Amino acid sequence: MARFWDLAWMNGNRPKDLAPLVFAISKKKSRTLQQAIQGETWIQDLNLTAQEGMTVQLLDQLVTLWNAVQGVQLEASNADSIRWKLTAHGESTAESAYKAQFFWLHNNKLRVDRLETLGAKKMQVVCLAHHPKQSMDV
Repeated sequence: MARFWDLAWMNGNRPKDLAPLVFAISKKKSRTLQQAIQGETWIQDLNLTAQEGMTVQLLDQLVTLWNAVQGVQLEASNADSIRWKLTAHGESTAESAYKAQFFWLHNNKLRVDRLETLGAKKMQVVCLAHHPKQSMDV
């Protein structure tokens, strides 16, 4: 199910990331995108009497989110779909999943001082997973 707050439908971003203050005062965080948009239910779900009160930042996020929702048109005939962002064709592969899992290893030179906080056993496992034919004494 495509969740309103968790799905990256706002130009590739999730509403809860772009409007964290609005997300914080939502009483129904598990609504689907369709449920939330129909009849502007997502607005009715907001606890606008929260102790924090209405701040300029909250109002700004609320307006930004409201504007984004106004541009969404759902088509009942189209089923929800998931597109993998890490490949050009939009489907996951074992290679792309592996790269996503070890993204920081692929983008950073493997340096022992960056991994010392993981501990010797975990560091050796991480290094062996990245370079299975190499061993590393720690």
